[in-house]
Amino acid sequence: MIALFDLIRALPEKSCLPQTDADLTNYQVSEVMVMATPDVKEWLIPGELVLTSLFGLNANQQVKLITQLSQFGAAGLMIKTNSYLKEIPKRLTSLGQKLGLPIIKIQAITYRKIIDCFQHLKSEPIHLKESLFDPKAAHLLTNLLSGRGITKDQEVYLSNRHLTITTKLRLVTLLSSRQPVKKLQKLILAVQNRLPEVVMGLRGQYLYILVADRLDWRSLLNEVVAEFSHETFLISGQMI
Repeated sequence: MIALFDLIRALPEKSCLPQTDADLTNYQVSEVMVMATPDVKEWLIPGELVLTSLFGLNANQQVKLITQLSQFGAAGLMIKTNSYLKEIPKRLTSLGQKLGLPIIKIQAITYRKIIDCFQHLKSEPIHLKESLFDPKAAHLLTNLLSGRGITKDQEVYLSNRHLTITTKLRLVTLLSSRQPVKKLQKLILAVQNRLPEVVMGLRGQYLYILVADRLDWRSLLNEVVAEFSHETFLISGQMI
């Protein structure tokens, strides 16, 4: 499953424009398919993202399509604009908003490119991403975040990174860890080049960066985060 937000972000900028206000990180895509007929209940599998140009559908059929996509659990509807359909009718985006069905306008991109991008994201194994990080970091973060405290071995692990149990730490959180491997590699390099006293690790769907509070951690926002302008980072209060 790939978050709809992550799929759109992986596609060329301005090729996919959300028309509703749904939080796309909450919509998981199991498959991407091109609509063949408007009889949604005959073919839709929950979680599918549907691609269409609405060609051949009258106004009533368009409304029925969106209603049934929502009813039967579609992850969203991508509508391709062209000479036949220059803009998505407001009545359709309003209906999608009301029903909680994400509607995305797609332009200057082929269905094939969207499907290929989805397949690429889906094929990247999680263990490949996890291999970018020291597993000891994940164990350390688990203990800190659960409030269990850290072990002697983990104190040594912190010390080797010029951090100590008495160091005041801040936690930087990247809300979604479902990033392409190359993007994670770029982020790791950017952080390490600027902040030598740091621990990074994946835990669940989040990427955590543990940094000494005495450092100018705002540089992480001003420099590192600037390179990832489409991401959402959270900065905690002092942890220790």
